Amino acid sequence: MLFGKECKCFCDDSESDTITQQKENFVVIDFETTGIDNKYDSLDMDEILSVSIINQDGEVVLDTLCSTERKRSWYQAQCVHGISPQMVQGYPTFRQILPQVLEILSSVDFVIAYNINFERNFVESYIKRTNPINFTKYHINWDREKDPMVMYKKYSGSRRWVKLEIAAGSFGYTFNAHDSLEDVKATLFLYNQLK
Repeated sequence: MLFGKECKCFCDDSESDTITQQKENFVVIDFETTGIDNKYDSLDMDEILSVSIINQDGEVVLDTLCSTERKRSWYQAQCVHGISPQMVQGYPTFRQILPQVLEILSSVDFVIAYNINFERNFVESYIKRTNPINFTKYHINWDREKDPMVMYKKYSGSRRWVKLEIAAGSFGYTFNAHDSLEDVKATLFLYNQLK
């Protein structure tokens, strides 16, 4: 009773549930590269060979190979992901699609990746090396706490970082690792298991 009168709520319960369980708005990103040197000031900085981005519903937002600007071969990396110099010929370079990638990453509440520092450092190094026009307008929330690698380490109690295929496999998920599109799908699956 409020001031001697009964207080009535005119809220629709279903509307209230929608507000409290608001859908997450994020993307998952993965790269395959010529190597692991992602320091922007390194003369031998590696390059991105493929990029895949999916949204929280698993829909493909971007999936492409990328040609290189400086690197002509990457034998060790090729043994891991199978992307050869011939396969990337004719595709745009990552520098050319960087504005599109930045637009996607800054249009959501947060970005996740398995071992998020790897993707974040590559993106930031490309920004520093290429200085795209108006790049400062892009705000990207790289949410390390939602990195499934970090989440799985806490979940399993492991002291070591675990490969994506092992972490996802522990929940019965199998996939072709080191394929950027397969990796983002596995990352999303694992995130949904652990959140």
